[in-house]
Amino acid sequence: MRDFQKSKVYAWEQQSIRTHPNDFRIESINDTDKYANTILKDRGRKRRIPVEPHYRKNAEWAWTRREPRRIILPEGWARCSSVVIHEVSHHLLPSGFNHREEFVSMYMFLLNRFLAIPIGELIDSSWEFGITHDTIDLENLLND
Repeated sequence: MRDFQKSKVYAWEQQSIRTHPNDFRIESINDTDKYANTILKDRGRKRRIPVEPHYRKNAEWAWTRREPRRIILPEGWARCSSVVIHEVSHHLLPSGFNHREEFVSMYMFLLNRFLAIPIGELIDSSWEFGITHDTIDLENLLND
């Protein structure tokens, strides 16, 4: 299935999320790993997902692998809370959801829960980039 929102989500992150005052830098890969697994544990996941450094120092992409389960982060720009939350959001959904509405709903929920960015602010800023989310999924996550 085509990942039709990918470039929109990346632009939204760069211009609205990573510049948000609540987004913070995480210094070490160890601390990044702890942060990711704290979020997973909060969502009821018992199985740890290791966070590993990217072999290229200034790689342009962070990513998630399903098998073996991993989150790969380059140094620099990717060592911040919002990028970790983005990658964890992928792990909390079934494979193939990419940057679809369900992913955006999970991502917004986690940004609200862990960075205290107001949901209304997230919805408004995402709409400016033409990003859609699943309203019912988001409402269920918020009321869980």
